[in-house]
Amino acid sequence: MNNRDLFIYAQTKKSKRTLSETKSTLKSLIDRSITSIDEFQLHEITEIGVRAFSDCKNLLYANIPDSVTAIGVGAFYNCENLNVTIEDGLTVGENAFYGCSNVSMVTDTKPSYELDANEKFYGCDNITIIIPSGTTVVAEEAFKGCDVITELITPNTLTEIGRKAFMDCVHLKKATITLNETINEFSIQVGAFSQCYELEEIELPSNLKKLNAYTFLKNTNLTNINIPNAVTKMETGVFSECSSLTGITLPNRLEYMRNRVFERCTNLATINIPSSLTQVDSTTFLACSSLETVTLESGFNANGLDLSVSTLYSVNTLVTMLNALANRTGQVPYTLTLGSTKYALA
Repeated sequence: MNNRDLFIYAQTKKSKRTLSETKSTLKSLIDRSITSIDEFQLHEITEIGVRAFSDCKNLLYANIPDSVTAIGVGAFYNCENLNVTIEDGLTVGENAFYGCSNVSMVTDTKPSYELDANEKFYGCDNITIIIPSGTTVVAEEAFKGCDVITELITPNTLTEIGRKAFMDCVHLKKATITLNETINEFSIQVGAFSQCYELEEIELPSNLKKLNAYTFLKNTNLTNINIPNAVTKMETGVFSECSSLTGITLPNRLEYMRNRVFERCTNLATINIPSSLTQVDSTTFLACSSLETVTLESGFNANGLDLSVSTLYSVNTLVTMLNALANRTGQVPYTLTLGSTKYALA
């Protein structure tokens, strides 16, 4: 932000009023008739004081200018409709944003103020981390264990998300990784989003070519994911124990899947095997107890075993081959599709 004025916007049922003052510290908002204020402006402000806007339930939006260095205890306490964006480096008092509906933080690493769910941001429905424009790398373990984050947005300058960068962000629900069109390959390192138990939605960039080990380990709320077509390699345990995953389409350039890629994906029911795939570990689908439909694309070949439409293998041999790809538990039969022909495999 390149401004030094604080603007506050609120719902109003009256004619528009604009309050404009020059202060360095806003100690309190004396006029509690904030429900009628449309715009509140302060010039050259450096501090928002204790309980300055507490219980102003009709506040909709506040911009925090770069001149502000401190936000006091309870400054926006119980502003339940407030949307606000803050930058790292501020001194933030206890309960400063208690009960606010949407708080966004601009930072490329764990904020200098602790994201303590019992203090500053208690009761906030949505806390979004916005990686600032110009950032190229999110460092290893940068946000590990930030358990109040609910959403992530990255800039189009990013090239890499480091090892375990968002591991154990247990309330992260949505992540948008914006495409950087200036690079050939985007990188997400080992375990970057592992154990994000509430992650439901993630947008991956189209120039992602490899899914590293344990990237989405134990993302138990993830039901579906679009894997970019550029992905050629899936390493160990990428989706291991993603127990809500029901179906997935593998990219048509995929060359190999390592061991335990879909281990214990207990609700995975359908999957396609692209003809580009040349290596599948015997434990790739370990304990996928609901797997019913496996579609092998025409020309599929794994470890030299030709399972194309023109195969002369018997059904019994095909069953043996398929079981070699998936050591699973449960009694659900397979449906095997070879080209346009379907086989029910007991």
